[in-house]
Amino acid sequence: MLNNPCKYFVNGSDEKVFTHEGGPTLYHFSPRASGLSKFMEMNVVFFANDKEHAKRVVVNMLRFKLKCLKKKYEAYRLLGRPVQGKTAAAKVEHLLENQHLWKITKAPTNQFYLVSWAGNDIA
Repeated sequence: MLNNPCKYFVNGSDEKVFTHEGGPTLYHFSPRASGLSKFMEMNVVFFANDKEHAKRVVVNMLRFKLKCLKKKYEAYRLLGRPVQGKTAAAKVEHLLENQHLWKITKAPTNQFYLVSWAGNDIA
């Protein structure tokens, strides 16, 4: 579930907050459902005005996540620590490069959603 605000770590303890303007319709996006991943590393359900607005929300969230990842890696590099998790940035870049394959669908609101785990971090 995409929390509003959505928080990402930029180093060991500092967080940056992403917020978006919601809308009346519930939407769903998953890289796995779009054929861009074999794993369920991201599965978001969020409100938006229409499908184009929903796509903009996901694009903006991913760009924000990429900025946070780059700041996180820079902070680790400056501290002399090994830079870990470069694959997380590569996954986000892969998603942004393949927006034409995204499947963003309306999510039903007449049911309960079972969430076995939830988080805002992808990869």
